[in-house]
Amino acid sequence: MSTVLRLLAVVLFVLSTVPVRAQFPPACDSRKECVGQAVTFTVTSGRNAHFMELQRNPVRARQTSLTFEMWLRVEQQAGKRQFIGGLWGPNSDFNDVCVFYIDENDQLTFEVNGDQGALQSVDNTVVRTSAQVLYSGWHHVAAVFDGATASVSLYVDGLLAAGPVTNASYPAQYLKPLDRPDLPFMIGSTNGVADNQNLFRTLKGQVDEIRIWDRVLTAQEIRCQKDLSLNGNEAGLTAYLRCNEPANNIIQCCDATGKGHTGLLRSGASNQASNRAAPRNLVVSPASIKDEIRCDTVKTWTVTVTDTSFCGSAANIVMRGPEASLFQITPTSVTFTPNTPVTITVTYRGTNVGAFIDTLEIRPTNRCGQPNTRIRFELN
Repeated sequence: MSTVLRLLAVVLFVLSTVPVRAQFPPACDSRKECVGQAVTFTVTSGRNAHFMELQRNPVRARQTSLTFEMWLRVEQQAGKRQFIGGLWGPNSDFNDVCVFYIDENDQLTFEVNGDQGALQSVDNTVVRTSAQVLYSGWHHVAAVFDGATASVSLYVDGLLAAGPVTNASYPAQYLKPLDRPDLPFMIGSTNGVADNQNLFRTLKGQVDEIRIWDRVLTAQEIRCQKDLSLNGNEAGLTAYLRCNEPANNIIQCCDATGKGHTGLLRSGASNQASNRAAPRNLVVSPASIKDEIRCDTVKTWTVTVTDTSFCGSAANIVMRGPEASLFQITPTSVTFTPNTPVTITVTYRGTNVGAFIDTLEIRPTNRCGQPNTRIRFELN
């Protein structure tokens, strides 16, 4: 290698290891919905296997807690182990930190490697639960490591599915350092995927709303944030990939934290349309209003709205239509407590002649993409 090439190699290595100055919000984070697009993996073996790697490892050596969560739609690969993501391999033990996968027996598995030497899996802390439910549509999964209790846990669709599990003989109180600090955290694969080419596969399906935290999220946080679009600067959030890039993007995904953990799409992985929909939790009564106001200049109706979710929500309330300016709404913004009805008063003041139709809209304040709830007012 020439002297110039050697110098260039050194410069590139140094640049890759220098921490990026955080910029929040990052310029790339322009679309903040949490539905619509997703990263898609279709090839799961060989040199062209699809995966994503994160720039500048979001997991620190000796980190004492971790929450790794995402939405995924996964296809079964019978008899194979397919990786959801993590920092694992190559070569057993030396670069094994943490890994999230579906094993060859269709068990959703989260594993943290112990730092007791070359003991293979003996000093690992492992939690498992059935993955069968994951093969039908979209599901939210979260893996949690708590060094304070030396435990690991799994959540599926916001509910605790397994754990906390410990390894009493070799308690894991922190995430072990890598032998090779240059190895990246991966999504849909791991650095050790080539260690067993007969058994190991990259993920087949789609992933969305990928979040990595350096703290233990509570059960309520996992359940109540999974359907929300976050800001990106929440306490402990180290990497956040919304996966909102345009269809057929094959380059990279923005890290909404501004910390530079950009998701690099590899081997043809791409953004594609997603059919995941935000939940519709608001129930209204009545569903529509049809009334006569021929001789009335003032008329009032009430609408009852109930949030049936576990977590509650907030919304703004507006009237839309040709006569919207003649309506007064009280209140115009609401914070819904779960399963507690809220009464909205709608008052019309006017002297209109003839029939008209306006629509009362209840607009969720979170940017995730929850649909507006509409109540039709048909008046004459």
